[in-house]
Amino acid sequence: MVVYRIESELPLAKLLLRLSLVRAERRDGGTSLPDGTLYVTARRGLGPLLAGYLHRAAVSSAGGGLRAAAALCEGATASAFGAAESFWLFRVDRLPPRMHGLITRTPGVDVFVPITDNVAIAAGYRHPIHLGSCRGSFPAERLHLFSPGGVTEVSPLPVLAAIEDIVRVRAPEARAATVAPRARPDLALTLRVEASGRSTGPTVGALIPWNRVSWFQRLCYALPASALRRYKVAALERGVLVRANDVLEGVPFGTLFELAAPDVLVPVGTRLVPAVSPALLVERLGATEGNTVVFPDRTGAPFRVPAAVMVPLELRVVGALTPAVADRIFEGLHDEANAEPVEIENRTMGPMPLWGLRRTTPGG
Repeated sequence: MVVYRIESELPLAKLLLRLSLVRAERRDGGTSLPDGTLYVTARRGLGPLLAGYLHRAAVSSAGGGLRAAAALCEGATASAFGAAESFWLFRVDRLPPRMHGLITRTPGVDVFVPITDNVAIAAGYRHPIHLGSCRGSFPAERLHLFSPGGVTEVSPLPVLAAIEDIVRVRAPEARAATVAPRARPDLALTLRVEASGRSTGPTVGALIPWNRVSWFQRLCYALPASALRRYKVAALERGVLVRANDVLEGVPFGTLFELAAPDVLVPVGTRLVPAVSPALLVERLGATEGNTVVFPDRTGAPFRVPAAVMVPLELRVVGALTPAVADRIFEGLHDEANAEPVEIENRTMGPMPLWGLRRTTPGG
C-alpha cells in the first residue's frame, strides 16, 4: 500500500494559464488562416495604420464582405509573463485570403483564433487542453489571449467599435479651377548632360574632392616644372578644380573633364544636349572673360568659377619661404675691406735654386 500526502492544490484556471502552447502542424507554409472571426492585436503605433488598411479593404469591392471592429486596450491590460502595455484589438470577420500573408508576417501584429467568447489562441498554435470545454474556468468579464509568450488578460472586456467610426476620413481638398491662357507653347529646353560613350577631346580639367586633396599634394612633388606653371587651381566648396589650357596630364583621380565649348567643362565621355553651337553655349552660360563653367555630373547643376580665383598651381603649392639667419659665423674669415694687402716679390733664381737651404724647423 502506498500512502500519498497532499502538498498543495492547483486550481484548474491557474493550470490552464501556466501550460505552454504547442505549435500546430500546418502544410500551407503558415500564411493561411482559418475561416471565420479572428482577433488581431497591433502595437499602439501600428493601430491607426492597420485600421485604415482594413477600412479600405472593407469599402472596396475586393474586400469580399470584410467587416472589422476595434478598441484601444490600455490601463486594464495585464500579462501573466510581462508588464502591462497598451495595444489595439481588432475583431475581423471574413478576412480575404490575399491579406493573410501581410497580417501574419508584419512585425508588431499578432493574430488570434477565438475558442470561446472570451478566449483566443495565437494562430498556428494549440493548447494542450481543449479550452472550449473549460469555459467555466475563465471569468466572463475578461478577455484571455493565449500566445507563446504567455497569457494576456484584458479586463474589463473591451467594447469594440465599428472600424468606420474609428478611421479618420479626409474630404478631398477643394481646388479652384484655373483656365490656362491660350498662348503659344514655350520651346525653351534645359541643357542636359548625357553619356556619349567616348571622349571627343583631350582631358583639360579635374575636380578633386577634399578627401583626395592629400593625394594631389603628394602628386605635386612628381609634376614637372612646366605643369606647375601651366596648371591653374581654384579652391571650391566641393573640392579643388585643376585646369589646363591644352591637356591635363598626371592627375589620375577625381572627376575628369573635357571641353564642350571654350571654358565649358563636362565630364569625360559625356556631352551636352541639345547640341547647340559652342559659341551660343559660351554666350548663354557666361563662359567669357576667363570664367569657367563646370557641369559636375549628369544630375548636378552647373556652376561658374570666376577667373580671379584661378591661380597658377605653383603659387598654391609653395608657401612662404623665409631662410633662417645663420647662428654662427666661422671665425677664420675676415672682412675683405679690413684684410692687409698681399705683396709678391719675384727674384731671379740660379741654376740650383735650392742649394744652401737648411732645415730650420725644431729638431732639424
